[in-house]
Amino acid sequence: MKLKDIFSDNKTRVFVVTNQDEGDERNWIIEPTDFDLLPEEENIYYFKKSAIRNRLQALRHSEKSE
Repeated sequence: MKLKDIFSDNKTRVFVVTNQDEGDERNWIIEPTDFDLLPEEENIYYFKKSAIRNRLQALRHSEKSE
């Protein structure tokens, strides 16, 4: 899968780069993960912006409810 394809996967929030031989990161090969947060292992990851925004909105809402 390429970077442009991450929004076709509705369930995955974090993607890991598995092949970065190309100089242009748009051509790197990435794979979905089952991570909700970044793991401690060193690697290159991509987050979906909407996933981060949705999580922040949920956290703000829960803080207001307290």
